[in-house]
Amino acid sequence: MSVRATGDGFLGSAVSRSWAFTVDTHAPRLQLGAVPHGWVRTHTLDLTGHTEPGARVTAAADVVTAHTISKSDGSFALSLGVSDGTFPVSVTAADAAGNQRTSTVDVEVDATAPDVAIS
Repeated sequence: MSVRATGDGFLGSAVSRSWAFTVDTHAPRLQLGAVPHGWVRTHTLDLTGHTEPGARVTAAADVVTAHTISKSDGSFALSLGVSDGTFPVSVTAADAAGNQRTSTVDVEVDATAPDVAIS
């Protein structure tokens, strides 16, 4: 954007100013890597994927969240500690302009061995 003003008075001269900016109204792409299917047998979910380079990636499940910034190629990896149960896991990518995209998957975790009583 440019603005130019001129004057014809006693100090008649021209003034001009220019600004450059980027308008970003699009949510970043978000592609998750291998998504857990069936029962997960560990209390740590390792999540990977691709999004816009430099995007803030947040994973949330139950009451736990994990954050990372995607690399220059858009790849990301993070680990999320979870407890036993069935719950949604949401992964959100947010770009520098504040645009967001979220992907949600339901996960079933059963990582605790059952108690066995022998009588």
